[in-house]
Amino acid sequence: MNTTKLKAVLFAAIMVTSVFAGVMGAATAQSDTPDAPGVQTEGTVTIDSHNTTWDSPLHYENDNGEVVALDGHVNASQDNPYRFDVSHVEFGDADEFPHSDADISWYNESRWTVGGSASAKGSVAETTTEGTPALEVATDDSMTSGDTVQVTFDDVDISSDVQKKHLATALNVPALDSGAEVQIRAEEADGDYVRAVINSSASGEDTIANSTGDGRLYQRQMGQMTVYGTGDGTLSNIDSVTVQITDADATVEMTMLNLDKMGTYTYGETREDTDDDDELETTQITERKDAGAVEVHSLDTLGDSIRGSSGATVHGLTMDVIKEVEDVDPDDIEYNLTETDDRPGYHGTATLWIPTGVESAYELGWTGLSTTAEQAYLEDRYLAVEYAEGVGDTNPQDVGSWTDQTGMFSEEGTVHSIDDTIQPGQTNYVRVSLRLQESEFNTLRNTLESLGEDVEGGVGMGPGSGGGGPISFVQGVFGSIVAVVAGLFAKARGWIPGMG
Repeated sequence: MNTTKLKAVLFAAIMVTSVFAGVMGAATAQSDTPDAPGVQTEGTVTIDSHNTTWDSPLHYENDNGEVVALDGHVNASQDNPYRFDVSHVEFGDADEFPHSDADISWYNESRWTVGGSASAKGSVAETTTEGTPALEVATDDSMTSGDTVQVTFDDVDISSDVQKKHLATALNVPALDSGAEVQIRAEEADGDYVRAVINSSASGEDTIANSTGDGRLYQRQMGQMTVYGTGDGTLSNIDSVTVQITDADATVEMTMLNLDKMGTYTYGETREDTDDDDELETTQITERKDAGAVEVHSLDTLGDSIRGSSGATVHGLTMDVIKEVEDVDPDDIEYNLTETDDRPGYHGTATLWIPTGVESAYELGWTGLSTTAEQAYLEDRYLAVEYAEGVGDTNPQDVGSWTDQTGMFSEEGTVHSIDDTIQPGQTNYVRVSLRLQESEFNTLRNTLESLGEDVEGGVGMGPGSGGGGPISFVQGVFGSIVAVVAGLFAKARGWIPGMG
């Protein structure tokens, strides 16, 4: 770590711990001072395609094809911060059925045959849904009462442990006319079958869905399902799978189909109070009858059979992200420290130019973006709080037009809205100028002087001044400023054993 970078890191560390966190000086700082977010930008991001082998849920593929991380952190106050549709999870085993033949997949449309009543027309086609491979089974918008379409996959030969295995599918229901019924059947050659149903009036264990929408998941052990048909009443073999649509038009998009698996796929774990005891219980997601996204507390809870050795790709991964000062590369923070006697009780001023924009990429979609600032001090300490949006490559100290927000800072502890018109990809800054007490000012000045920085008349640091990297090690540090600075300096220089 070079000295120039260290200066930027330490300055930002001191400002985070002593100014934006509301610590009132080195001599009076308390270890139990509450965390305060200071200036932050937050919003909801959706990543089009995230692979679970990447280091963090914040990783995505930028427009140059590189895997990079968003500047920020996931909102940790939520019990289940990650959201996605189970039918939009792409993984290796999803299209491997039947596993007995590596050259055959249920996903191949040419393996299915279309039949039914003479007046009905159906189709089967390979497609994608939100980037996830899918097989679409549909009728042609001319179905009437009594019409039937059957789309059948015959490359199945399951003769052992049939009762222990599951009929499993993840799917979307883009269309479901009134009166239509869709059955997904596991069939035996003698005429017996078990079925899972999509119908606007369906209910019970055999129901996949009773309305349109994405994100349905059905998994049930076939030994627990009612046997229908004209055979001997016992399902001893599985010889085919049929998707049957009757009486009205419907469309389904299957992204996973399997009848070989004895256990179930786990699409993550959610934490919720299921027994009204005010404690969170963990529930595995193995079924989803309602449309829409599931919520999980960690992507690591996706089951091993989904993650596999190459990971799963979650299409449309959504989470709430917060970007605070400690999430910003220190080289992107400019500052100025000036000694002044313009107001009794204060010894100088510190100004920070804090970048608050968010990334733009084809893989990213943002909603609900806003920048806020918490007022950590009384009104008279704020000389200025200003905002500039869309400044491009202009050095923030050279920006000529700022929107003044200082007038809002009249009540300590209030969170103020700075801007809610953020456009992803823009370069935005908040400029905060504060009066410092003598202990605060001297601690900062002495630290910078010890690093060889000339502070006579003021000091400054800005983009391009050194290495880079987030100042993550200052997050949550609230004690004596001197102790913080000394500890950071020692850690950065390798003076603490084992931390070089």
